[in-house]
Amino acid sequence: MWCQLLPKTGQFSTAKEVIRERIKVRDGIPFMWRLLEKSYSMEGTAEAESSTGETAKKLESCYI
Repeated sequence: MWCQLLPKTGQFSTAKEVIRERIKVRDGIPFMWRLLEKSYSMEGTAEAESSTGETAKKLESCYI
């Protein structure tokens, strides 16, 4: 929940750090990659956003 709240309150850099740490612990969770993508999107970092989106799509395809 905290990971979702940080980007919504404008704390993009903190959100990205927290989400990256969670991804290090459990890499295969598409939801965390989507949150990271959303943080990049809200901050306006398009290049990093596209790579995280691709990773999320790959992980989601494994579950479907």
